[in-house]
Amino acid sequence: MRTLVKLAALLLVLTSLFILGYGTYWTNPAAFMTKLRLLMSLAGSETGPSERGLICGFETQKDILNWKSSGCMLSLSADYFKSGISGGRLLFDGAAGSTRTKLEDYVFGPGSVKDWSSFERLTLWLSNGGTGELDIELQVKDSGERRYHHALHLEPGAEERVFIELERLAGTVDLMRIVSVIIRVYGTSSESELFIDEIKLEGKGDPLGKPFITFSRLEVPAVAYRGKSFTFNGYLRAEKHVPDDYRVFLHIYPEDQAPVAETSGRAGLINADHDPPMRTSLWPVGADESVGPLEIYIPEYNPPGTYIIEMGLFNPGSPGMGERGVDYPGAYDYSGSFPKYRYTNPGIGGYVVGRFQVF
Repeated sequence: MRTLVKLAALLLVLTSLFILGYGTYWTNPAAFMTKLRLLMSLAGSETGPSERGLICGFETQKDILNWKSSGCMLSLSADYFKSGISGGRLLFDGAAGSTRTKLEDYVFGPGSVKDWSSFERLTLWLSNGGTGELDIELQVKDSGERRYHHALHLEPGAEERVFIELERLAGTVDLMRIVSVIIRVYGTSSESELFIDEIKLEGKGDPLGKPFITFSRLEVPAVAYRGKSFTFNGYLRAEKHVPDDYRVFLHIYPEDQAPVAETSGRAGLINADHDPPMRTSLWPVGADESVGPLEIYIPEYNPPGTYIIEMGLFNPGSPGMGERGVDYPGAYDYSGSFPKYRYTNPGIGGYVVGRFQVF
């Protein structure tokens, strides 16, 4: 089967030589070889660059197929490229106005983690190949539908390498959960043409927002009783300096209430949010810190059964769905009322750190 595929690809290349014009080799061998390599990449004999941080190099047809376009057509072009053998070319339909091309779910390869937090900037090349001015808006969208917008203007024939520092994005989107890069172009016509190449992430500085709170352990009894109190203690560890003072959220509720989306709506909820004994800004790096002990009372009217323990740190001074005035934004979860530190521990979901029985 592989042999047949290779033969078909070779046949495609040989047939295309007639389209290119064999005589081109004698008049302009460099252009001939560039187009030949482009045809070979279309046939699948080249896999394109695999550089870490490269979002799209526009080197193979596979790169093109990862984009979804509206009002325009994206294709490979050997007429404009900053590296490799080709770039991307956008042509527009006859209707003037807004068009969109979107690169979705494609960072470091399909299906991989969309984590930009260890990079410093987003860069790409743009060139206006048409006769009219172009107003362009770049958008970066995260899994929570939040978007960062960057606008620019290109005169006819103008070329620009765009640099966007990720620190600017971090206050708006979650750098650890990027899902889309969107390019909108305004004021286009059938004569408009935009070239794109080398969309990539650069820089390897101090990670912007890697989770750095580790859950260590719990000290709770295996069994507790309604109408009585039990002693709770838990331990967390800072893997790097915690820049501010945060509170501990501690939610205890019956396991069958877990599907209820809003924590406050869970029947039998015990909310034991509190300040840790030592301010988090004073926590030494790499040491387990106690967030207790606490005496927690279980009301008599609570149902018996298995209870879940959710615990973590949150920032009471920065609402989760509003302003994100926090350091290391990518290390936070913004899904609740306040930003919460994510755990470095793999496998901890929903901040569930333990369970116990209530009789």
